[in-house]
Amino acid sequence: MKTLILLLAPLAACTMDAPKSPNAAATGAVAYTCAGGQVLPVTPGAQADGTKSVVIAVDGANYTLLEAPAASGQRFAWPSDVSNFVWLTTGGVGTVLWHYGTNATERPRLTDCKV
Repeated sequence: MKTLILLLAPLAACTMDAPKSPNAAATGAVAYTCAGGQVLPVTPGAQADGTKSVVIAVDGANYTLLEAPAASGQRFAWPSDVSNFVWLTTGGVGTVLWHYGTNATERPRLTDCKV
């Protein structure tokens, strides 16, 4: 019995860490701070076909947006007629818009987002 206790004693100091949740450094996310102090994680990426994409985290949910035509800067949106978020960046400043699919209008949701 003493031998068993001695063999298990070194294991008592070991712990099994649960997998760590991804953070900005691990995922490549860029943390933007928007007007009002809200932090917006934006993770750049690409789809299997090479289309540029971003994942934005708004209100506790992640939204994948695909690169879309923009008058200036970069625009990422969901390519459909349904309501969804849009991420715009121009000159290092970002804006999150809510796109109303029913009438194709957009309203700012987060503004003046900067790294």
